[in-house]
Amino acid sequence: MHSGMVTINSQKMSKSLGNIVTIEKALSDWGMNTLRLYCLSVHYAKPLDYTADLLKESAQRWRQIETCAYELRAAAEQLGEAAMAPADELQDFESAMDDDMNTSLALTAFLKFVTRINQLAASDRLTAGVARASLPAFEKMMGILGLKVVEAGEQERKEIEALVAERNRLRADKKFREADDIRKTLVQRSVELMDHKGRTVWKKVERPE
Repeated sequence: MHSGMVTINSQKMSKSLGNIVTIEKALSDWGMNTLRLYCLSVHYAKPLDYTADLLKESAQRWRQIETCAYELRAAAEQLGEAAMAPADELQDFESAMDDDMNTSLALTAFLKFVTRINQLAASDRLTAGVARASLPAFEKMMGILGLKVVEAGEQERKEIEALVAERNRLRADKKFREADDIRKTLVQRSVELMDHKGRTVWKKVERPE
């Protein structure tokens, strides 16, 4: 539904100039979520410039969102009392979308939420209560923006969790080289690890085809 001019490196995209990038090519190079974030980063009626730098920035944003999704889910499964989740970012997000679908401003609010959650997780301060209270807002904003994290199938999930458990055992036994070999194996399966006190959170990473 983007109606603004689409350019490539600030130059008009056209067949005559031979600088057209097809949707199939863009998806193959960057992945669906990175490409969607890139499109949402400007208002639908404003010019949209297709550059490697802008797409790399969107790819980094998507990595942060992936981390937030898995950290929230993992924390929510832990024991803990319920808590009130700050609603400021969700209110700002909805206000921006109500303002002629200002997706750029809405995305700013969403990423502020993501950053706050990731900071809590990185400092081991993301409690189960806060995670459970925050998940509905996160999922609502994800759904409105059309973003969806890559999910591991049931069998793959069991295999990943078994490898993570074995890696944790090896680390506890100070067998760090063997533990790192497992981490490398998981990276080859597009799985990244976030280590916390007493537990490890894993996430399935979207890789362009």
